[in-house]
Amino acid sequence: FAVAAFLEPEILIVDEVLEVGDAEFQEKAIGKMKEESQGGGRTVLFVSQNMVSVRNLCTSAVVLDKGSIAFEGSSDDAIAYYLKLDNNTNISLKDRKDRHGNGQVKFTDVRVTNSKGIQTTELFAGESVDIEIDYVINERFNERLVLIVQFLDHQEQIIASMISDELGVEFDFTEDVGTISLKIPELLFRPNDYFIRIISFFDNTQAENLVDSIKNVKGIKVLTNDFYVDGQLVRSGNMALLKGKMSHL
Repeated sequence: FAVAAFLEPEILIVDEVLEVGDAEFQEKAIGKMKEESQGGGRTVLFVSQNMVSVRNLCTSAVVLDKGSIAFEGSSDDAIAYYLKLDNNTNISLKDRKDRHGNGQVKFTDVRVTNSKGIQTTELFAGESVDIEIDYVINERFNERLVLIVQFLDHQEQIIASMISDELGVEFDFTEDVGTISLKIPELLFRPNDYFIRIISFFDNTQAENLVDSIKNVKGIKVLTNDFYVDGQLVRSGNMALLKGKMSHL
């Protein structure tokens, strides 16, 4: 990337360069591309599935689907089209093909339950939420499984991330079929639409240890609500850290 950027080409084609490198490199890479496209009078063709980077860098975008142009327009409109195109939440989780990992453990279903015990995808800000994740073990293993549950907005920005080992959870996989429960006492999100992503690794979060990863496993809508935290009124437009407890049922 460094060599290509400083050769001063009329058109700089960048394909997923931000998928590698540390945060400092990525920041420098985006800064250089902005400089070239906005101040250098050159064209930058940026290829990526990272919606945040596309929105920050691009003024217009093209969505490709199976090798053909599916949409062309502003970056915001293209992102909205892409996310709608990429939304597989109506497909049964066990039948989803857009997953990555070695497949020794696969997630088969996700259920969201509100504070009234009702399964729903519409939740009030501040209410308690239970998320149950069903799994099946296709091949027995001895490694420690690390589970990550992430909440993302429509720009694919991570709003909250809950990781089993950081919560001190150790799973006991004695049965080949089971359920993992995530309990969130207060859903402290702004009113908006969000997606849930689930990822699992063996022992650590290195790419070679990936077991199962699926994005957009469930869409949820957070509704406006005023509620109390530690005796103080909280407006649902304010953000706060998400706390929860993960366990094995």
